[in-house]
Amino acid sequence: MSDINYGDGNDFIDLSLLPPDQRQSNVLAGGGNDTIVGAASFTGIVIPGSGNDVISNTSVAYFYDPAGVTVNLRGGTATDGYGGHDSLSGVLSLHGSGWNDTLIGSDSSEWFAGNGGSDTIDGGGGDDAAYFSGTQGDYTFSFSTDRQTLFVNDGRGALDTLTNIENLQFDGTSTSVSSLRYALIGTPYFRQNDWTLDSSLVSTINGLNVPYTWSQASAIGDFTGDGNLDVVITASEFVFPTGQPRNGPTPGRLYLLEGRGDGSFVNGSWRLPDNGLYDAFVRKFRVGDFNSDGTLDFVPASNYEDGRAAANSLSIAAPQYVFLSHAGKIDKVALDFPTWGHGVAVGDYNSDGKTDFYLEPVMDLYFEL
Repeated sequence: MSDINYGDGNDFIDLSLLPPDQRQSNVLAGGGNDTIVGAASFTGIVIPGSGNDVISNTSVAYFYDPAGVTVNLRGGTATDGYGGHDSLSGVLSLHGSGWNDTLIGSDSSEWFAGNGGSDTIDGGGGDDAAYFSGTQGDYTFSFSTDRQTLFVNDGRGALDTLTNIENLQFDGTSTSVSSLRYALIGTPYFRQNDWTLDSSLVSTINGLNVPYTWSQASAIGDFTGDGNLDVVITASEFVFPTGQPRNGPTPGRLYLLEGRGDGSFVNGSWRLPDNGLYDAFVRKFRVGDFNSDGTLDFVPASNYEDGRAAANSLSIAAPQYVFLSHAGKIDKVALDFPTWGHGVAVGDYNSDGKTDFYLEPVMDLYFEL
């Protein structure tokens, strides 16, 4: 297919209006401040050129830029090699320039090609791939000491630095980064630095600072529907050593560690309501598809921890919730009764073919769904 060149000037380009024989072409927007709107029917590549361009829902390439580019798909911004500033949205395929580029992905699954130069590529979230021309044998590979960063050397003076990239593609072949890591290092590993509990979080009880360091329960399952196992853990204030009873909400939070499928995790707590803030002490989790949508949900048994100062009082009864996953987000649904949740069990209790749960209280309260 021949290139389509719009030349200089401020153009509005609707790719859905291209005739069928041009829908696989390279579209050169040229100079000027252009607006380019992608279309599902267009499978070619947009080359912005100079100027401050607005580009949406298409593949983008900075092939001909005279200097390196910096593109942040998460933030939707790009500084091109001419010094212009582009706005990007819905870009899932990104080509760099022939120089040293910085390419940063979003939480979606994206495809990157650094092209020439020593490029830095961070795929962000999702299942991301980086393309290298030629065969895998044309390159040498090494990992950082923490095994999280991959270095790709082309033997001709260019060294690319890759993080959060799951797959490598070459001409005619591909390989996963996890299998490459295993082949080079020889043993699997566990990441420890992809997420960090915020130890700076504290609450105040009778003038004493109490950190969020108490964690007693976790849940494991595919809560995002991407086929990878995730982990939910808790972090609540640690009360017992202070000797200070609490007869109200226990400050705390939930963390969603989103599985990448290669034994590593990223912090996916943004998927949780209120970014995971959850004022209760979780004693147990159970997992099941409670809303029958094909994605796993989880239910915690929670209470307001008080150092056992009022173990027989409703003052420590906490609201109970079930967390339902849907379309990559997780909703918190109130169960409309308080109790000191001590345990939870899952099963089809009413023989209707659906998963139910039962919350076990310490006090004379119970609930069955």
